[in-house]
Amino acid sequence: NAISDLASDTPLISGTSDEIGALVTIDITDGNGDTQSFNATVLGDGTWSANVPMAISEGLLDVNVSVLDAAGNVATVNTSGLIDLTLPILNINPIADLTSSTPLISGTADEIGALVSIAVTDGNGDTQSFNATVLGDGTWSATVPTAISEGLLDVNVSVLDDAGNLATVSTSGLIDLTLPILTVDAIGFTNDLTPTISGTSDEIGATVTIETEDALGATQSLTTTVAGDGSYTLDIPADVAEGILNVNVSVLDVAGNLSQVALSGEVDVTPPSLNVTHVPTITEPFISGTADPELEGLAVNVDLTANILGIEQTVSVTATVAEDGTWTYGPFLDLGVGPLSLSASITDAAGNVTTVSEGGSLSLLEGFLSGPSSDSGDLGDSGSLISLNLGPLSIDI
Repeated sequence: NAISDLASDTPLISGTSDEIGALVTIDITDGNGDTQSFNATVLGDGTWSANVPMAISEGLLDVNVSVLDAAGNVATVNTSGLIDLTLPILNINPIADLTSSTPLISGTADEIGALVSIAVTDGNGDTQSFNATVLGDGTWSATVPTAISEGLLDVNVSVLDDAGNLATVSTSGLIDLTLPILTVDAIGFTNDLTPTISGTSDEIGATVTIETEDALGATQSLTTTVAGDGSYTLDIPADVAEGILNVNVSVLDVAGNLSQVALSGEVDVTPPSLNVTHVPTITEPFISGTADPELEGLAVNVDLTANILGIEQTVSVTATVAEDGTWTYGPFLDLGVGPLSLSASITDAAGNVTTVSEGGSLSLLEGFLSGPSSDSGDLGDSGSLISLNLGPLSIDI
């Protein structure tokens, strides 16, 4: 028979003969030229076999077999085979795509054209077996055919050469199909030209990538690290333009799962418009003014210092901007003659503050008494000039 176990250094030599009980003489010469002679007996079914008694070398093995019948006739046959005791070279690459439920298994081997057997066991203990072929460049690869579960993936790979030598390698990887948790705090309206981008992630120590684009199209690419408490924060280093600010934040976990969050805010460093159009008088003890109509619903904070019930006091009140941009508050009760000062302020959604101030004196003649003046007007019988500022109206008497 042909030598069946070419991967053994003591292969089995076998055959058949019609000389039941006869002694078969076997002579072999291995790849180093070393020879051995040994015998086998023809069994009742006509078969005979014997293992080479001493280990042989790799290379061509020549076998000569003879048997003698009772009459002295000698029959001789011979065969040969290439003894190969070297395991094929087989390598497996680390599992690259640990975020896939059907990852690619790949590697290299020196057995061009050979079939690589692959067996995988996933985190649920489910197994799959499939094959890949070694290509001309020595590479092999195959995708796991059926989706696997998260968890540890064990991979065993084997390849058999022509002589029957079997090489086996294994690897494992942690399959992670879950996206990392990523949150980004709202930017909203801000008057900060280098606003802070912050949020949280469950990927402690991971790099957070932040991409920004301002209203003029200027971009910045930034990175920060998730702290031990799961938070991250970063001030944009270069001033951004006023207007809409678009921000994209992403984080990659160890397995390669990518989470992304996109949001926008508005940068506004322009102070809001605010005017006082009426200052309280004794007969019209209210204050009113105007603001940008888009500030509708925002508060105008007014601090008024005046003679109230005969005592100089400061009161703080709040008016609300109406749909048309006007605002008013009143009445201020128990105003008396004397100095009056006020300030009105408004803060827009971005945090910009505008403050306007007015001052003068309240008189029974309705207005701010500013005192004697010799610059203009007619002198009365008393010979003095009194100038009154009646809010937006000034008259001399």
